[in-house]
Amino acid sequence: MCTHCDTPTRRASPPSGICAFLLSSVFVVGVATQAAAQIRSRDLGTLGGGQSSAQAVNARGQVIGESSTVDGEAMLAGLSTVAQAQSSSKGTTMIDVGVAPGTFSSIPEAMNNQGDIVGQASLSQYLYVRMIPFLWTKEGGFERILGETLGVAVAVNDRRDVVGTYEASDGSTHGFLWSRHLGVIDLGYFRPTGINDRGTIVGECYDGVRSWACTWQDGHLTWLAVAGYGMYASSINNKDEVVGFYHSQEGPNVAFIWSPGIGLSTFAPRGHATAINDHGLVVGWEDDGVSPEIPIVWQTRPEQLTLYPLREQESPRGQVVAVNNNGVALLSVWYWPRLWNLRTRTEVPLCYPATGTACEGAEFLYAKDINDRGQVVASFFTTKWLTKEEFYYEERTVILIPAALQALSPVADAFVRAGAASAKNFGTATTVRVKKGVAAENTRRGYVKFDIRDIDKIGKATLRLRGRVSNASTRRVRVGIFRVSNQSWDEQTVTWGTKPAYGPLLGIVKVKETAPQWVEIDVTAFVRAEQQAGRGTISLALLSLEHTSAYASFDSRESGASGPQLVITP
Repeated sequence: MCTHCDTPTRRASPPSGICAFLLSSVFVVGVATQAAAQIRSRDLGTLGGGQSSAQAVNARGQVIGESSTVDGEAMLAGLSTVAQAQSSSKGTTMIDVGVAPGTFSSIPEAMNNQGDIVGQASLSQYLYVRMIPFLWTKEGGFERILGETLGVAVAVNDRRDVVGTYEASDGSTHGFLWSRHLGVIDLGYFRPTGINDRGTIVGECYDGVRSWACTWQDGHLTWLAVAGYGMYASSINNKDEVVGFYHSQEGPNVAFIWSPGIGLSTFAPRGHATAINDHGLVVGWEDDGVSPEIPIVWQTRPEQLTLYPLREQESPRGQVVAVNNNGVALLSVWYWPRLWNLRTRTEVPLCYPATGTACEGAEFLYAKDINDRGQVVASFFTTKWLTKEEFYYEERTVILIPAALQALSPVADAFVRAGAASAKNFGTATTVRVKKGVAAENTRRGYVKFDIRDIDKIGKATLRLRGRVSNASTRRVRVGIFRVSNQSWDEQTVTWGTKPAYGPLLGIVKVKETAPQWVEIDVTAFVRAEQQAGRGTISLALLSLEHTSAYASFDSRESGASGPQLVITP
């Protein structure tokens, strides 16, 4: 899922001594198909106080949030220091990122996949008074990106573009876009709530009466639609698809999706769409008029919109708050959240105290976010009694980890082409093409990369690819799977001229027919050896072994559930 693209959800903050934290955790979690007893949890601790509250987890397993401290007075005086993030396969480290220079407190709002944090810092000793937007990076620490101008930064993408709102000279609220290269761009009365990695901003426009969902890109503002009595965007993916809801004339909210070139589509006349992944999978909830919050999933691709509810026999009532790019949805159900694997239509309760799992002792659990590895960050609540009659709920942050892996999706895949296209990148293509051409122009090579950090046990590792022959002129294409030692290649930039070299042959798959079919190869020895050597990622090269007129075409990770898989059997 895109954690830095959604509207931040503000939760009740811990008591005195609030400080922002960045926690770097290295766990790998696959799709959840195991019983509740297989779920592990890790208490992420605090910065010395009794409570912590997390907001989001990124693709690297880094978590941001707020924590109480031992010395609240010292923290509010800005005496804390910024520590360096540290992570290992053995545990987690919570990092005190301190406060921006000249401010009294820092409150994180969002984080990108590089671990950059944005939020608001207070120029006053009182929380949420005279707040200014900030950007925090590991290498540069805090930056007051608008100087002394009051406002808040609400989202940051992987290009380090920051969006938020600020107080204009006339006292009105304007949106802003900040980037290292362009500086500050005033967005007028458009109020951003998120930004994707393409630089498209989503937010709200105000017509003097009501708010309406809008997007902004390269100076162009688009009003998505004017429907009902106000329209609100919940999430935007990296294909510029926006989901949310609007207030209908009849009263109930109506869920919508807006797509470039297609426009507005509505569904679930009593629903809320809360999130969308990069493959067009939408999640949310619906009110059936009898009992609220029926978990709902919408599939927007192929072209026809498909809706299927997770009914009572499949899941309890609750809101689906997030979905990752591997099709695992997070149901935040009071009091015990669960995962829903949309590929296999199976459900996993994240914890039941009665079963003696790692969540034992909690009064209830509230799930916040899930990343593409399947790691879930949640708040763990326990009752603390002050007197015989007075009590409060103490909040701690936990990461929930299904113990077994079933299918890892790649963190990168791409193909490169020789000849005139040798300087062109194909990293966003929905296929990985492989061919050994007679002429250089026709030669293509594929690459795929997996993150294997902290897989506890490898009984067997299988590489699965869904491929076909591009045309019937060739009966089959034999594709060799080779080890790649260089892990520095990037799917967004790799070309034939910059491609990594390949090493020993691990095995051969045979792609037959023009209809797609799965092929697989055992790579257990290779993955075990890489794990034992302490390598966190592995790469494989796909090469055609003989000249053919057709090429082998494999679904890439951009294709969704049919993309490459590394299946791990414990």
